Amino acid sequence: MLLRILIGSAASVVGFIIVWKPRFFLDFLGEQPWAEKIFGPGNTILAYKVIGILTIIVGFLIITNLIQDTLLWFFSPVLGNLKNLK
Repeated sequence: MLLRILIGSAASVVGFIIVWKPRFFLDFLGEQPWAEKIFGPGNTILAYKVIGILTIIVGFLIITNLIQDTLLWFFSPVLGNLKNLK
């Protein structure tokens, strides 16, 4: 349980830093062609912020132990009914 809380907290902190300082990641990683294609020209910072927010959400799902249920729900069309394995 403690390891789950630590991993989820670390993911949430990393996501917060990505949202808080996206210019650092833009300078470090550069412009991303896929982000420019999806979000429009000059919106790589928006893509980094979206990635950061998703990382925060995944971190909180790990902390609250809801990650497994969420992943099973998301991939249920591909994997079939795996709820019987619990």
